[in-house]
Amino acid sequence: MRNCCAMARRVRALGLWGKLCVLSKQMKHALASFCPNADEVAWARKVLASGEVAAMVEDATVDEPVRLPALQITGLATGEICLIPNVPDAKWRQVLSA
Repeated sequence: MRNCCAMARRVRALGLWGKLCVLSKQMKHALASFCPNADEVAWARKVLASGEVAAMVEDATVDEPVRLPALQITGLATGEICLIPNVPDAKWRQVLSA
């Protein structure tokens, strides 16, 4: 499972938001790798609060290419975006907590 988690983290670092799982026991690890953590959610909220024009957040310039991942992160955190198509948010969160 270590390889599954490492690969999912690498894929996410590239900006992708999914991974094919061959075994069902891989799903929990892959989902956990794609769920935003508290620091990422806090960063995303700061970025979105900066407005719709170029701004500085935490000593970095924020513009539209930075706002798009922030929208994805907050969407995942609030359940507006689902990691698994056609599966309710609550169902995949149950997989994570198992």
